[in-house]
Amino acid sequence: FTSATHAEALDDETKSRFLVLPVNQSIEQNKKIIDSIGDQDSMESILSTRDWERVTRKFKAIQKCLRPIVLVMPDDLKKKIDFPFQQYWFKRLRDVYRSLIKSVAIHGQYHRRTYFQKDRNGVRFEYAFITVQDVLEAAKLLQAIIYYIQCCLCNLGVYFHQTTTGKN
Repeated sequence: FTSATHAEALDDETKSRFLVLPVNQSIEQNKKIIDSIGDQDSMESILSTRDWERVTRKFKAIQKCLRPIVLVMPDDLKKKIDFPFQQYWFKRLRDVYRSLIKSVAIHGQYHRRTYFQKDRNGVRFEYAFITVQDVLEAAKLLQAIIYYIQCCLCNLGVYFHQTTTGKN
């Protein structure tokens, strides 16, 4: 949810529920914006865009090499998984954690045994089991992501302190 208003229009209780971002409308900031718009047509910007497009094409080509495989979490492994974070808001990351586990497992799909099964309509599909190593690798990734987010939030807090108080 995004909204814009004047700071004076919000009472203290309402402000405490939002992330308030002050807008820098100084002459220096406007000059930086205009310069960055002009830089979009520079040779460096064009080369960067072409590099990005090349990397994107390669990534899409790699994705086409992956087989459409179903990943199954074994029942005994489900019982062993302890969500690695105890704070309340981390519990909301369960879906992200599950996605990371599947991403790690799909990354190694050519290095594991696969099986075939027919669904209830008789359509045959390929599947593989998620391993303990997949879960552990996903936990490491999630911890790294959360650490990175916390560092960014800390830096953002320092930035807000500097912009609102004018102190370094």
